[in-house]
Formats: sequence, C-alpha cells, structure tokens
Amino acid sequence: MFRTWANGGGNLIAMRPDKQLASLFGITDLSSTMSDGYIRVDGGSAPGAGIVGDTIQFHGTADVYGLNGATSVAALYSAPLAATRIRR
Repeated sequence: MFRTWANGGGNLIAMRPDKQLASLFGITDLSSTMSDGYIRVDGGSAPGAGIVGDTIQFHGTADVYGLNGATSVAALYSAPLAATRIRR
C-alpha cells in the first residue's frame, strides 16, 4: 500500500518506520540505535517549517539510518549541541 502510494507520487514522512520500508524511504539501516538523545529538525525545509529549530530531547530509542536517496529533514544528536555524523 505504501509503495503504491509513493510510486504514484505521494509523499511519506515517518518516525521510526519499519525496517522493511527503509528502501521506500530512501534510507539504509545501519543496524544501530540511539537512546534518550536529541533531535534537531531543519526548520528551513518545508516538512520542518514551524517546528522549533533547537534540539529537542527524546526519551526512547531511535534507529540510525544513512541516507540513500532521501533528503534529511532532521538530525540525531547525542547531546544538545553534539550532532551525530549520521543524519536521519
């Protein structure tokens, strides 16, 4: 269903998508996670417009992905001012 939607021109945005959908989102699973870190949304991009530009702390686990054709709209941070090298 999601592939049909995206292949037909639809847009998909997800938070922690199922790993089976990684290729659909243009990301590659790096088999790594980050717990209780921070995320910073790019407010200059259309999907991030209106979201605070500072880092936001999250509690839980985030899967770490590499970009494989996707455009990054947010980055994971290990501390409030320490961006990871991998952008999600």
